Amino acid sequence: MVRIELLLAIIALFISILIVPTLRLLRKHGTSPFVFHREADPFQRVIGASLMSTMSVVLVWGALYWRLGPDPLQVWSAPWWATVTGWSLITVGCILVVLAQAQMGSSLRIGIDDRPTALVTKGLFQFVRNPIF
Repeated sequence: MVRIELLLAIIALFISILIVPTLRLLRKHGTSPFVFHREADPFQRVIGASLMSTMSVVLVWGALYWRLGPDPLQVWSAPWWATVTGWSLITVGCILVVLAQAQMGSSLRIGIDDRPTALVTKGLFQFVRNPIF
């Protein structure tokens, strides 16, 4: 059962930090947070392709872990306290990312955008410049 939990966590992470914010921004402001395709600089396109490739690999790895188990992928077992600590940190981190993305509003961008957006100074952004990182 633990194997399916990891795959579901990866899927929930992608949904909560990419799909939901993208749909929210499209619905409220009519713009996409992804700006890699608009940038003329080829380096930006490489970064965008690398991001999508990495996300795809993580999703495929999660699916392989679910189907094959830890031994073929050479995943070591961890003590229970490390597992609980890891899941707790992942949960808190995801909550903070979702909160920060929601507080960014129409300023949310994934990539470097040449269009100016409003500087966000409220919520988590009053304490740290980029709480997502």
